[in-house]
Amino acid sequence: MSNALEKKGNVRNFRSLYYENLGLRGVEQRKALELLLKDDEIDLDKLSTFCVQFGLPAIKRPLVWKLLLGVLPPYQQIHEFVQQQQKEQVEHLLHTLKVINQLHETNDNFKDNVPMHIVQMYLLNEGEMGFMQPSETLEGEMKVLMSIGKLMSGIFENVVDSLLVSTKFFKLRQKHASHLNALTEMFEQRISTEDPEVWWHLKTMGVSKLLPCQRWFSSFFAEDLQDPSIERIWDKIVAGSCTILAYVAVAILLVFRQVILTKKSSENVLHFLSQIPQDRCETIVGEAIDLHIKHGFAMNSLYNVKDSNNTGTRSNAAVQTT
Repeated sequence: MSNALEKKGNVRNFRSLYYENLGLRGVEQRKALELLLKDDEIDLDKLSTFCVQFGLPAIKRPLVWKLLLGVLPPYQQIHEFVQQQQKEQVEHLLHTLKVINQLHETNDNFKDNVPMHIVQMYLLNEGEMGFMQPSETLEGEMKVLMSIGKLMSGIFENVVDSLLVSTKFFKLRQKHASHLNALTEMFEQRISTEDPEVWWHLKTMGVSKLLPCQRWFSSFFAEDLQDPSIERIWDKIVAGSCTILAYVAVAILLVFRQVILTKKSSENVLHFLSQIPQDRCETIVGEAIDLHIKHGFAMNSLYNVKDSNNTGTRSNAAVQTT
């Protein structure tokens, strides 16, 4: 136990030193973010870098996500106009759903069904709304969007922002799809180093290649970690960094190592990992962020992944580590 605490203390000390060297700690971080958001034209590259390195104060997350996802333009003087146009667009979609008898809720229970309405509006807007049984692929995609919408509707106060941010975030999956194999390799390399005993246990049972990495990474863990703490992971994804996903997978195995070591078959391991206890989500997220900070630069070198400070543009920073 003392070794574990010492290890955790070292990680915390590393994080504090890392922040201190960059000159951004506590109040200073918040002030730096305030300055970034005060400009008439917000510098999205600087905002992205800040978000990847430090995450965001909860109160600023909705605004920053809308900026980084392109829901709002960087020019503050037209935000009010853009938001009014978006409100009218969503109202039109909802009205259309009512006309075609796909929306029956009253105002009293509308809020409870926002995730479902996000899926319906997305399908309608994308020309995918059909009256036949959807394909298995589309059904699986909409299940992911529903999970994302459920979490987003808890972050954003109105259905307009929930819809727009959910769909923009959902489409980020296409951008990161080409990196799934690299993320899996990164995960395997890191877990074999962090906990060789767990990794050997999984390999001897033949389960190491059966882990649900593709589902985890392609859904940004939305289907498995339905807890507000996942917002801290999504901060980095929204800002352009998806390597954090590999560390979340590592953290899951580390947090539940004792349970996994007691499982004697691949079926039992996979069943457990398909129903991750939600009361441990915050622990998983914290562990993942600690690992990301501790090992990010090393993995950056290993996979020739460039930090956003060196790429110059966010579009070229699809996979970042810091």
